[in-house]
Amino acid sequence: MEHMIMGKNKTDNNNFVYWQSAGANNQRYLTFLDQITNIALSRFQWFNLPDTCNERYLETVLLHSGMATISKRISNNHLYSLRVAGNYGIDMYGNIEAWYCLGDNGFGFNANWSSGAVIYENLNRTPIYPGLKMYAYELADLMALKLLNRQQQKAPYIITGPESKKNDMVNLYKQIAGNEPAVLANPDISTIEINALSTGVEYIADKIDEDIENTWRKVYGLLGVNNAPYKAERQIESEVMEHSEPSEINRLSPLVARQQAVEWINKQLGYNIQVEWRRDWDGKSAIANFNEMFEGDENATTL
Repeated sequence: MEHMIMGKNKTDNNNFVYWQSAGANNQRYLTFLDQITNIALSRFQWFNLPDTCNERYLETVLLHSGMATISKRISNNHLYSLRVAGNYGIDMYGNIEAWYCLGDNGFGFNANWSSGAVIYENLNRTPIYPGLKMYAYELADLMALKLLNRQQQKAPYIITGPESKKNDMVNLYKQIAGNEPAVLANPDISTIEINALSTGVEYIADKIDEDIENTWRKVYGLLGVNNAPYKAERQIESEVMEHSEPSEINRLSPLVARQQAVEWINKQLGYNIQVEWRRDWDGKSAIANFNEMFEGDENATTL
Protein backbone atom coordinates (compact mmCIF):
# COMPACT_ATOMS: atom_id res chain seq x y z
CA MET A 1 0.00 0.00 0.00
CA GLU A 2 1.38 3.39 -1.01
CA HIS A 3 1.31 6.24 1.55
CA MET A 4 1.57 9.88 0.47
CA ILE A 5 2.85 12.81 2.52
CA MET A 6 2.06 16.34 1.50
CA GLY A 7 3.34 19.62 2.99
CA LYS A 8 1.17 19.86 6.11
CA ASN A 9 1.43 17.79 9.28
CA LYS A 10 -0.13 17.91 12.69
CA THR A 11 2.66 19.35 14.80
CA ASP A 12 3.45 21.04 18.08
CA ASN A 13 5.42 24.19 18.77
CA ASN A 14 8.72 22.29 18.63
CA ASN A 15 8.20 21.59 14.93
CA PHE A 16 8.93 24.12 12.17
CA VAL A 17 5.39 23.66 10.80
CA TYR A 18 4.14 25.23 14.05
CA TRP A 19 4.99 28.64 12.58
CA GLN A 20 2.29 28.09 9.95
CA SER A 21 -0.36 27.29 12.55
CA ALA A 22 -3.08 29.30 14.24
CA GLY A 23 -1.06 29.14 17.45
CA ALA A 24 1.90 30.84 15.78
CA ASN A 25 -0.37 33.48 14.25
CA ASN A 26 -1.71 34.25 17.72
CA GLN A 27 1.81 34.43 19.11
CA ARG A 28 2.81 36.93 16.42
CA TYR A 29 -0.30 38.99 17.19
CA LEU A 30 0.42 39.04 20.93
CA THR A 31 4.06 39.98 20.31
CA PHE A 32 3.10 42.97 18.15
CA LEU A 33 0.35 43.97 20.58
CA ASP A 34 2.85 43.94 23.44
CA GLN A 35 5.27 46.13 21.45
CA ILE A 36 2.59 48.65 20.50
CA THR A 37 1.13 48.72 24.01
CA ASN A 38 4.53 49.47 25.52
CA ILE A 39 4.96 52.39 23.13
CA ALA A 40 1.53 53.71 24.07
CA LEU A 41 2.27 53.46 27.79
CA SER A 42 5.54 55.38 27.36
CA ARG A 43 4.13 58.48 25.66
CA PHE A 44 3.60 60.71 28.71
CA GLN A 45 5.74 61.69 31.65
CA TRP A 46 4.14 62.78 34.90
CA PHE A 47 5.86 65.09 37.36
CA ASN A 48 5.23 65.70 41.07
CA LEU A 49 2.79 62.84 41.49
CA PRO A 50 2.49 61.88 45.17
CA ASP A 51 3.95 58.52 46.20
CA THR A 52 0.42 57.20 46.66
CA CYS A 53 -0.17 57.57 42.90
CA ASN A 54 1.22 55.24 40.25
CA GLU A 55 2.04 56.57 36.77
CA ARG A 56 2.17 53.16 35.07
CA TYR A 57 -1.19 52.11 36.50
CA LEU A 58 -2.76 55.44 35.57
CA GLU A 59 -1.64 55.19 31.93
CA THR A 60 -2.68 51.52 31.75
CA VAL A 61 -6.20 52.33 32.92
CA LEU A 62 -6.47 55.22 30.46
CA LEU A 63 -5.27 52.99 27.63
CA HIS A 64 -7.79 50.22 28.28
CA SER A 65 -10.77 52.09 29.74
CA GLY A 66 -10.48 55.55 28.24
CA MET A 67 -10.84 57.20 31.66
CA ALA A 68 -9.22 57.18 35.10
CA THR A 69 -9.17 59.43 38.13
CA ILE A 70 -6.77 61.20 40.45
CA SER A 71 -8.70 61.88 43.62
CA LYS A 72 -8.13 62.51 47.30
CA ARG A 73 -9.46 60.15 49.93
CA ILE A 74 -10.75 62.50 52.58
CA SER A 75 -10.25 60.04 55.48
CA ASN A 76 -6.45 60.02 55.13
CA ASN A 77 -5.88 63.09 52.92
CA HIS A 78 -3.93 61.01 50.33
CA LEU A 79 -4.19 61.32 46.56
CA TYR A 80 -4.69 58.14 44.48
CA SER A 81 -4.65 57.33 40.75
CA LEU A 82 -7.38 54.71 40.24
CA ARG A 83 -10.14 53.44 37.98
CA VAL A 84 -13.49 55.15 37.60
CA ALA A 85 -15.80 52.30 38.60
CA GLY A 86 -19.13 54.13 38.44
CA ASN A 87 -20.66 57.56 38.15
CA TYR A 88 -23.51 59.26 39.93
CA GLY A 89 -25.00 61.47 37.26
CA ILE A 90 -23.80 63.83 34.55
CA ASP A 91 -24.22 67.52 33.90
CA MET A 92 -25.64 69.09 30.73
CA TYR A 93 -22.25 68.83 29.02
CA GLY A 94 -21.87 65.12 29.67
CA ASN A 95 -19.35 65.54 32.49
CA ILE A 96 -19.50 63.08 35.37
CA GLU A 97 -20.58 64.86 38.55
CA ALA A 98 -19.42 62.23 41.07
CA TRP A 99 -17.74 58.82 40.82
CA TYR A 100 -16.33 55.83 42.66
CA CYS A 101 -12.55 55.31 42.69
CA LEU A 102 -11.47 51.66 42.57
CA GLY A 103 -8.16 49.82 42.70
CA ASP A 104 -7.47 46.30 41.45
CA ASN A 105 -7.42 44.92 45.01
CA GLY A 106 -10.88 46.29 45.82
CA PHE A 107 -9.68 49.44 47.56
CA GLY A 108 -12.04 52.29 46.79
CA PHE A 109 -13.83 55.43 47.88
CA ASN A 110 -16.28 58.04 46.59
CA ALA A 111 -15.07 61.25 44.96
CA ASN A 112 -16.29 64.34 43.14
CA TRP A 113 -14.82 67.47 41.58
CA SER A 114 -14.11 68.97 45.00
CA SER A 115 -11.74 66.10 45.83
CA GLY A 116 -10.28 65.17 42.45
CA ALA A 117 -10.79 64.91 38.71
CA VAL A 118 -11.69 62.42 36.01
CA ILE A 119 -8.94 62.06 33.41
CA TYR A 120 -9.74 60.96 29.87
CA GLU A 121 -7.49 59.23 27.37
CA ASN A 122 -8.34 61.84 24.74
CA LEU A 123 -10.81 64.63 24.03
CA ASN A 124 -13.16 62.13 22.40
CA ARG A 125 -13.15 60.21 25.72
CA THR A 126 -12.58 56.84 24.10
CA PRO A 127 -10.01 54.09 24.80
CA ILE A 128 -7.42 53.51 22.06
CA TYR A 129 -6.71 49.88 22.94
CA PRO A 130 -9.10 48.49 20.27
CA GLY A 131 -7.13 50.43 17.65
CA LEU A 132 -3.86 49.00 18.92
CA LYS A 133 -5.30 45.49 18.63
CA MET A 134 -6.38 46.20 15.06
CA TYR A 135 -2.87 47.24 14.01
CA ALA A 136 -1.30 44.33 15.88
CA TYR A 137 -3.50 41.97 13.88
CA GLU A 138 -2.53 43.77 10.67
CA LEU A 139 1.19 43.39 11.42
CA ALA A 140 0.80 39.75 12.43
CA ASP A 141 -1.06 39.04 9.20
CA LEU A 142 1.69 40.68 7.14
CA MET A 143 4.37 38.66 8.93
CA ALA A 144 2.44 35.45 8.29
CA LEU A 145 2.10 36.42 4.63
CA LYS A 146 5.84 37.06 4.39
CA LEU A 147 6.61 33.68 5.94
CA LEU A 148 4.22 31.95 3.57
CA ASN A 149 5.67 33.71 0.53
CA ARG A 150 9.19 32.76 1.58
CA GLN A 151 8.23 29.14 2.07
CA GLN A 152 6.54 29.07 -1.32
CA GLN A 153 9.90 29.72 -2.91
CA LYS A 154 10.92 26.23 -1.84
CA ALA A 155 9.89 23.59 -4.34
CA PRO A 156 7.14 21.50 -2.68
CA TYR A 157 7.79 17.80 -2.48
CA ILE A 158 5.53 14.79 -2.89
CA ILE A 159 7.09 11.80 -1.17
CA THR A 160 5.71 8.36 -1.91
CA GLY A 161 6.65 4.95 -0.57
CA PRO A 162 5.34 1.82 1.14
CA GLU A 163 3.38 2.04 4.39
CA SER A 164 6.25 0.37 6.24
CA LYS A 165 8.49 3.35 5.42
CA LYS A 166 6.12 6.02 6.71
CA ASN A 167 8.42 7.11 9.55
CA ASP A 168 11.39 7.32 7.20
CA MET A 169 9.32 9.43 4.83
CA VAL A 170 8.23 11.76 7.63
CA ASN A 171 11.82 12.24 8.79
CA LEU A 172 12.96 12.81 5.23
CA TYR A 173 10.31 15.49 4.71
CA LYS A 174 11.22 17.25 7.97
CA GLN A 175 14.87 17.38 6.96
CA ILE A 176 14.14 18.71 3.48
CA ALA A 177 11.61 21.32 4.66
CA GLY A 178 13.87 22.32 7.57
CA ASN A 179 16.83 22.93 5.24
CA GLU A 180 18.76 20.05 6.78
CA PRO A 181 20.85 17.43 4.96
CA ALA A 182 18.60 14.46 4.27
CA VAL A 183 20.47 11.36 5.43
CA LEU A 184 18.68 8.02 5.77
CA ALA A 185 20.70 4.83 6.32
CA ASN A 186 18.27 2.24 5.01
CA PRO A 187 18.86 -0.57 2.48
CA ASP A 188 15.34 -0.03 1.11
CA ILE A 189 15.74 3.69 0.46
CA SER A 190 15.17 3.07 -3.23
CA THR A 191 11.52 2.31 -2.46
CA ILE A 192 10.96 5.99 -1.51
CA GLU A 193 10.46 8.44 -4.36
CA ILE A 194 10.71 12.24 -4.17
CA ASN A 195 9.13 14.48 -6.77
CA ALA A 196 9.49 18.28 -6.77
CA LEU A 197 6.82 20.64 -8.12
CA SER A 198 7.33 24.22 -9.31
CA THR A 199 5.05 26.79 -7.64
CA GLY A 200 5.71 29.77 -9.92
CA VAL A 201 4.97 32.10 -6.97
CA GLU A 202 6.65 35.52 -7.17
CA TYR A 203 8.91 36.51 -4.28
CA ILE A 204 7.39 39.71 -2.86
CA ALA A 205 9.09 39.97 0.55
CA ASP A 206 10.37 43.46 -0.26
CA LYS A 207 6.84 44.67 -0.98
CA ILE A 208 5.57 43.09 2.24
CA ASP A 209 8.39 44.75 4.19
CA GLU A 210 7.35 48.11 2.78
CA ASP A 211 3.74 47.39 3.78
CA ILE A 212 4.93 46.50 7.30
CA GLU A 213 6.88 49.77 7.51
CA ASN A 214 3.83 51.73 6.36
CA THR A 215 1.66 49.97 8.94
CA TRP A 216 4.12 50.84 11.69
CA ARG A 217 4.00 54.44 10.50
CA LYS A 218 0.22 54.36 10.98
CA VAL A 219 0.73 53.02 14.49
CA TYR A 220 3.15 55.85 15.29
CA GLY A 221 0.71 58.34 13.80
CA LEU A 222 -2.15 57.00 15.92
CA LEU A 223 -0.04 57.31 19.06
CA GLY A 224 1.39 60.70 18.14
CA VAL A 225 4.95 59.37 18.06
CA ASN A 226 7.44 60.85 15.61
CA ASN A 227 9.45 58.32 13.63
CA ALA A 228 12.15 58.36 10.99
CA PRO A 229 10.31 57.73 7.70
CA TYR A 230 10.92 54.68 5.54
CA LYS A 231 14.13 55.24 3.55
CA ALA A 232 14.61 58.53 5.40
CA GLU A 233 18.15 58.96 4.12
CA ARG A 234 16.66 59.93 0.75
CA GLN A 235 14.45 62.66 2.14
CA ILE A 236 15.13 66.31 2.85
CA GLU A 237 14.35 68.03 6.14
CA SER A 238 10.99 69.43 4.95
CA GLU A 239 9.87 65.94 3.93
CA VAL A 240 10.79 64.50 7.33
CA MET A 241 8.88 67.31 9.04
CA GLU A 242 5.90 66.67 6.76
CA HIS A 243 5.85 63.04 7.89
CA SER A 244 6.01 64.19 11.53
CA GLU A 245 3.08 66.62 11.35
CA PRO A 246 0.26 64.02 11.57
CA SER A 247 1.90 62.49 14.65
CA GLU A 248 2.27 65.86 16.33
CA ILE A 249 -1.39 66.69 15.66
CA ASN A 250 -2.54 63.32 17.02
CA ARG A 251 -0.63 63.80 20.26
CA LEU A 252 -2.50 67.02 21.09
CA SER A 253 -5.81 65.39 21.99
CA PRO A 254 -4.48 62.95 24.65
CA LEU A 255 -2.05 65.57 25.98
CA VAL A 256 -4.72 68.28 26.34
CA ALA A 257 -7.12 65.82 27.98
CA ARG A 258 -4.53 65.00 30.65
CA GLN A 259 -3.46 68.59 31.15
CA GLN A 260 -7.05 69.76 31.64
CA ALA A 261 -7.50 67.31 34.50
CA VAL A 262 -4.13 68.22 36.02
CA GLU A 263 -4.92 71.95 35.93
CA TRP A 264 -8.16 71.30 37.82
CA ILE A 265 -6.43 69.15 40.46
CA ASN A 266 -3.70 71.74 41.00
CA LYS A 267 -6.19 74.57 41.28
CA GLN A 268 -8.69 72.71 43.46
CA LEU A 269 -6.34 70.78 45.74
CA GLY A 270 -3.17 72.87 45.73
CA TYR A 271 -0.81 70.44 44.00
CA ASN A 272 1.82 71.11 41.34
CA ILE A 273 1.35 68.02 39.18
CA GLN A 274 2.44 68.27 35.56
CA VAL A 275 2.21 65.99 32.55
CA GLU A 276 4.23 66.36 29.39
CA TRP A 277 5.00 64.47 26.21
CA ARG A 278 7.95 62.22 27.04
CA ARG A 279 11.22 63.32 25.43
CA ASP A 280 13.55 60.50 24.47
CA TRP A 281 17.23 60.69 23.66
CA ASP A 282 17.87 63.65 26.00
CA GLY A 283 15.03 65.69 24.51
CA LYS A 284 16.57 66.13 21.06
CA SER A 285 14.37 66.52 18.01
CA ALA A 286 13.74 63.63 15.63
CA ILE A 287 15.99 65.24 13.01
CA ALA A 288 18.82 65.80 15.51
CA ASN A 289 18.57 62.16 16.59
CA PHE A 290 18.65 60.99 12.99
CA ASN A 291 21.73 63.06 12.18
CA GLU A 292 23.46 61.88 15.35
CA MET A 293 23.02 58.24 14.34
CA PHE A 294 25.10 58.83 11.18
CA GLU A 295 27.63 61.30 12.63
CA GLY A 296 31.10 60.48 11.34
CA ASP A 297 29.85 58.44 8.39
CA GLU A 298 31.17 60.13 5.24
CA ASN A 299 28.72 58.23 3.04
CA ALA A 300 25.66 59.14 5.11
CA THR A 301 23.23 61.87 4.08
CA THR A 302 22.21 63.98 7.09
CA LEU A 303 19.22 66.30 7.30
